[in-house]
Amino acid sequence: RILVSISGGATPSGAMSPDRMTQLSDQEIIDGARRYVDLSNDHDIDAISAILDTEATYASNRVGSYAGQVAILEMMTVFFADFPDVRWRTSEITVDEDGAAAFGFVMTATNAATGEQIELRGQERIRFTVRSLIAHVEVEA
Repeated sequence: RILVSISGGATPSGAMSPDRMTQLSDQEIIDGARRYVDLSNDHDIDAISAILDTEATYASNRVGSYAGQVAILEMMTVFFADFPDVRWRTSEITVDEDGAAAFGFVMTATNAATGEQIELRGQERIRFTVRSLIAHVEVEA
C-alpha cells in the first residue's frame, strides 16, 4: 500500500511537532526510508547518524548484527571504506503489514582491496520510532 499524498503532522515550517504521539503515516515511513537510502548512497555518515535512534539495531546476513548507533556507524564507516563506490538502486518502497518500510534493492560496488566488481540483489526492511528515527534495519542479500 502506497500513499501518494503527504499526511499531516508537520508544523508550518515542515518540521515534525515534538509532542506528536501518533504513529507515523505510510508516507512518513516511505520518506524516511528514501532519505536513508539517499544518505547511504552519498556515504554521509554524519547525516545517517542524525536519523538513527541511539538504540537502533541492524541485522544483515552479509555483514552481521549490530546494536546501538555507535556500532552501526562504525560498521558503515568500514563498509564505505571497503566499497568506496557502493550504490543502492531500490524498487518501489512500500509499508508492510508490520508498519516497516520494505523494498528490494540492487547493490553495486567495487571491493577496494581486490578491485572485484560486486552486484547483489536483496530485500530490506526499516522500522522507525514515532519520532521518525530509524529503530531497526534488516537486510537479506
